[in-house]
Amino acid sequence: MLTGPDLGLRALGQIPSVGRPTPPFGFAIRFIMVPSDCLCGPPEKTFPRGWNRRFEVVMRDLARRALSSILLDMKNAARLSLKAFSEKLETQLSSLSADQRRNVIRHMSRDITPEERSSFLGQLSPVEAESLRPESIAKAESLLRDATAFKNRLAKAMKDADQRDHIHTSWRDDDESNEAYSDFGPELEQLFDRTRTVFELARFDVTRSTYEQLFEALSLQDDYGFGVHRPEGLDVREERGRYLRSVIEATPEKQRAKSLLETAHKLRRELWDASDISPIEAIEITPRELAGKERLFDEMLSLLGKDTEQESDRWLREITRLRHGAPGLEQLARSDGERRPHAWVDWLESVAAEGDSKKLVSASKDALAGIPDGLSLRATAADHLSNAALALKDHETVMLGRWEAFRADPCPRRLLDLWALAGMPAERQRWMERAGKYSEQGGEPELPGPFVGGTGRKGDTPFLETGEGFNDAASNATTLCARLLIGDWEGALDKAKSEPPLGWSSGDNIQALVIPVLLSWFAGWPGAELGPNLAELMNQTMLRADEWEEKEPRTSARLRAALAEAIRLWRAPNDISKPSETVAKICLKRVNAIVEAQTS
Repeated sequence: MLTGPDLGLRALGQIPSVGRPTPPFGFAIRFIMVPSDCLCGPPEKTFPRGWNRRFEVVMRDLARRALSSILLDMKNAARLSLKAFSEKLETQLSSLSADQRRNVIRHMSRDITPEERSSFLGQLSPVEAESLRPESIAKAESLLRDATAFKNRLAKAMKDADQRDHIHTSWRDDDESNEAYSDFGPELEQLFDRTRTVFELARFDVTRSTYEQLFEALSLQDDYGFGVHRPEGLDVREERGRYLRSVIEATPEKQRAKSLLETAHKLRRELWDASDISPIEAIEITPRELAGKERLFDEMLSLLGKDTEQESDRWLREITRLRHGAPGLEQLARSDGERRPHAWVDWLESVAAEGDSKKLVSASKDALAGIPDGLSLRATAADHLSNAALALKDHETVMLGRWEAFRADPCPRRLLDLWALAGMPAERQRWMERAGKYSEQGGEPELPGPFVGGTGRKGDTPFLETGEGFNDAASNATTLCARLLIGDWEGALDKAKSEPPLGWSSGDNIQALVIPVLLSWFAGWPGAELGPNLAELMNQTMLRADEWEEKEPRTSARLRAALAEAIRLWRAPNDISKPSETVAKICLKRVNAIVEAQTS
């Protein structure tokens, strides 16, 4: 086993025995870290005149939308629906005595600022029934007219060249205070506030038509793809729920299900932040009971069962859960699970919530037998299997679940799950060899699912979520992770030699994994501390294994720890200079390719 100074690249005179790179090798390492994608010339040399500005504006808008969507998902994860909030509030208030309610109000008043005290006291005054106010009735009558006029003025502004140029120039100048069509924001927020008030008056015929105009206004875009900026105080998700509920309440009973689904489809198509829309929002937006709810659900299930749009599957499962509970989900999975594999997952989540590990093991095996083979979603069912088996201390079934999870989703994280639970070095070696062989040659599952062939008919295509698909092999990078963990560093290096010098930014690049790990080993890691340049290269290499929104411990930390453990058992070559020279040549070849790309 190689340790400390003996692993330095002293034969090449490039890394001293203490493991700290010196020029020119330190420069090479810093250069190696530059993704080749970043080496293109300035965009002005690549695209026609005028295109760059439009591209920059659109891409910046897309980036902001993506960030807004992430923040919205975080906000929605902890949100409580208005119906649930109202029910909990009434329950809590009814459990308090009059004196306790006074104490609660006094306690809340302590956080009121001097400027807010008058407003706070005003909120404690008796509330007059909104429907009895003449001004409220007058506002309801003019609401639809005002919303329609607003939408038309916004559409006209988006066709105004001067207005568009001002917005796009401000964005290009990084003026963060300038949002697209922000001067329309206050009026938009006020219209939504007024519509909300009319909704509480149960004037659903008015609110349905008004919400239609307002959401059409939100969907408007100019030639650059800009829409009106959403005011900070506007909760679009709740307003969506009120719109959908208005559609239900204002539509004749026989047409409610069809109108609700058509409206939800339209919102999902036209709004960039409505991909998660659900008809359930209409049920949870108000504590008001929905008359004829069971009939509505049954009609929706009938329509959704015939709908081939991808989002309809999620809606079908949500309605099934509300109408029939876990037994309904199980029946849906067993009757149509090949085409609707998420029904299996939803049912497993219901079984898992019961806390019966034996039942969950049996249900998970049924799900794996029902979810099409090769589908990435099988990994979720396999996770349920291994977690339940872990609670039962059934090691064989735990490893069976981890293996099926890796087959369905062959990535470093799944590979490390096998490594961590295998236990003894000999068993780890066996599982890593099996994973490497499967990655290169494929193999049959131990819990096979049905084979889904392509008929070309849309109705036969499985309903999948974004990012899901079929896997038949692991990536090159995952395969090489398995090779390194079993100590086959020579085979990994041999594979890396045949790759082109550029392309390290690709997630499937072998050199980007193998070379930094071998450089670190030659420099004495994990027994010795790495120099700053090599340490940074190693850190960046490990971070490539992390997945989006991954929980702790992150894959990068797990992979680093696993490699550190595995490397201590690696067999060192008799002559370290040969593999060291091979690694150095690969690095210098990359440096030369980067320089040529920049100067050409």
